[in-house]
Amino acid sequence: NTATLPHTKYYDYDKWEMEEYKKKMEKENKRITSSKGGSKMLADEAKHRAEVHQRAVDKKESDMQFVRATVMNSDKLQDMKRQRDLQAELQHAFKTGDKEKGR
Repeated sequence: NTATLPHTKYYDYDKWEMEEYKKKMEKENKRITSSKGGSKMLADEAKHRAEVHQRAVDKKESDMQFVRATVMNSDKLQDMKRQRDLQAELQHAFKTGDKEKGR
């Protein structure tokens, strides 16, 4: 079957990415707890990485909200609906042979 994707990550990439991140963090936590010397420094590094990752996720979400708010305001939606309706009218006129409406 040519429609199947080679790896499960391509079906739900965000889910796969979060699972990979959790696996990586669990592995990092095990490494931190197993090492005796310098564990405070490793813990600080892990905490910093988690904070950076959380900031990136928050920024991505806020950017998406901004895009939704600016792009999909009511005026733009009305214009898009109007264009869709005009397109449908022109297609109907073309199919029925109404040349006057098409001009």
